[in-house]
Amino acid sequence: MNTSGEGENPTAAPEDQNDERRKTERRFGCATLLALLTAYGLVYWSGKVWLETLFPAEDIGGFALALDLGRPLAYLLVVGVPGLLALWLLKVPRFELWRGVGLSMVVASLYATLLGVLQAFENQMIYPGLPDWLMPLLWVLLSGGLLWLMRGAYRARPSRNTLWLGAATGLLVPLGYALAGAPGTPAEAALAMLEALALALAGALLASLPFYFQPEYAEKQPLRTALLAALALWAFSPTLLALRGYWIQGRSLAPVLGACGLLVGGLLVFQRRPGLRRTWPAAAACLFLAMAIPLILTDGLEGDWMPQQMSQAWSQAGYLGMLIAVVLGGLLLAVRTRLVDLPVLRWLAPALAGIAGAAFLAVYLLSGGPGLQSDMFFVVLKDQSDTSFALEIEDWQERRQVVFDTLTGKADESQASLRDLLKERGADYTSFYLVNALEVHGNGLRGLLTKQPDVQTILESPQARPLRRPQPADPGNSPQYQLGEITWNIQKIEANRAWEEVGITGEGIVIGIADSGVDAQHPALAENYHGQWYDPWEGALQPVDEDGHGTGTAGVALGQDGIGVAPGAVWIGCRNLARNLGNPGDYLRCMQFLFAPFPAEGDPLQDGDPSLGAHLTSNSWGCPAEEGCDLLTLGIGVENLANAGQLMVVSAGNEGPSCYTVGAPANA
Repeated sequence: MNTSGEGENPTAAPEDQNDERRKTERRFGCATLLALLTAYGLVYWSGKVWLETLFPAEDIGGFALALDLGRPLAYLLVVGVPGLLALWLLKVPRFELWRGVGLSMVVASLYATLLGVLQAFENQMIYPGLPDWLMPLLWVLLSGGLLWLMRGAYRARPSRNTLWLGAATGLLVPLGYALAGAPGTPAEAALAMLEALALALAGALLASLPFYFQPEYAEKQPLRTALLAALALWAFSPTLLALRGYWIQGRSLAPVLGACGLLVGGLLVFQRRPGLRRTWPAAAACLFLAMAIPLILTDGLEGDWMPQQMSQAWSQAGYLGMLIAVVLGGLLLAVRTRLVDLPVLRWLAPALAGIAGAAFLAVYLLSGGPGLQSDMFFVVLKDQSDTSFALEIEDWQERRQVVFDTLTGKADESQASLRDLLKERGADYTSFYLVNALEVHGNGLRGLLTKQPDVQTILESPQARPLRRPQPADPGNSPQYQLGEITWNIQKIEANRAWEEVGITGEGIVIGIADSGVDAQHPALAENYHGQWYDPWEGALQPVDEDGHGTGTAGVALGQDGIGVAPGAVWIGCRNLARNLGNPGDYLRCMQFLFAPFPAEGDPLQDGDPSLGAHLTSNSWGCPAEEGCDLLTLGIGVENLANAGQLMVVSAGNEGPSCYTVGAPANA
């Protein structure tokens, strides 16, 4: 590989070399542009297909690994092989630019092959799979290795003014996310910064590689250099985001990254005598900030699980980022010749970076942007109660009360030392009794609690980030029934025969609904609301349902006028899935409330009343490993409820037919 940055024939005369250069420049016309658009268009669509096929798919058996491995293999064939041929065959001065394009395609294929294969095998692993930091770290190391190998073309003192301009523009691009995003935990923010560094190094490298064999091209043709760099980054942006492995987040950010191409091109030539070795760090700084802020303020896992909500929350921020990037890039190119030599730029460029940073913070804070979330995890104790003795108690109310007293007594006794430790550290926590456990909020405490002798295991407890602009469900999308008509579901299982021939409608039964909530104003549910409701998400004092799913499941169970199976029953409710992401603590909060309801501000251990609880509960949800659950912990709670005489009806999920596709708590 040529590390000198030259491409000339050393035996040729300078006059011959100049003639060859002039011929090269003249030939950069419509035909060359069309060929470049074709090459990079192929790169773009290869990455876009990869990104678009990352959506969570149904179980497709043994074909899943083949599909995942097919992406990097297809990319290598479509992008890497043509790039390698161009790099190998076009070893004459007139094709130096083409060799650079080929080099960028080969380097992109290196990223795709390494990370794509890792991504494919991680998809086959049980969650959490590979450490989250592993792939971005390998990405950074690969970029660093390539920069070291090509250090002759990239190692130089960076242009100070251009570096500050890169920081200023990078801070302005994600301004829309100041209105739409919310940060996660400190660990998630650190991971986002590592991923942004990986994207920035790779993006700056791929945008500048077309000029590797002809570094003086930027000085002679700055406008063409900027446009070609913009085209290169646009072409590679879907691939770079696809390698992160998240579908909705990648689809949202890829256009923003691509739109930064013109901005990156403007930064690369922002010198009187542009040398890419001095300006590529400014391009990397711009991309780092432009990507780090959205990655900190959005979450890829939530995007894949809640595509409608996340798309609505992020789309406007992405459109604004694209517009800002294009406008800033065009402005940078327009004023380049006027500003590049101004002495005032020495202080103006840092001032612009400071103003951009202050503007972002002001927009974020004034619009109500939240701070970092504290780390939250679920601590399960070794000492769990055996409540099987209650099966011998015939009186149902007595049986429930005895189980409640046994469980709360065990929690109070066995959690005492951990509670004292957490109080000493100033950490917030919530105690649970149905499973003897604590949910802990606090950074840097996991290692300490893991070492405690009474701790069995520590589970993840992910928190959904707040939606800055919540989008309520559209009731127009829900099926509309004429009340009084017996619906097809009732006829299918012949529940109406039980009403008419046996007289059983569910009268005297209390059903607990644990879901996204319940719309208590719905005409099919309003009359049989039993008055007990708990919302651990937003503290709503009356039943609400912004999603509609819980209202639907409640209607199937006991909806009036021909909709529900048991219209004579009454319901109480708990909101464990305000959005489509839960955790062990949220699920247990509702399991405890539906067993022994307590006042909205009450303590479940002290104020719970089993006599007010449900006879059975309807739970159309599951808690997979991504939400922090293992296959055992919630099962402890299910067993205690069964021993107390409460039936927990729970979804077995939508996958199958293998046994392992039934997860927690249905496996209990």
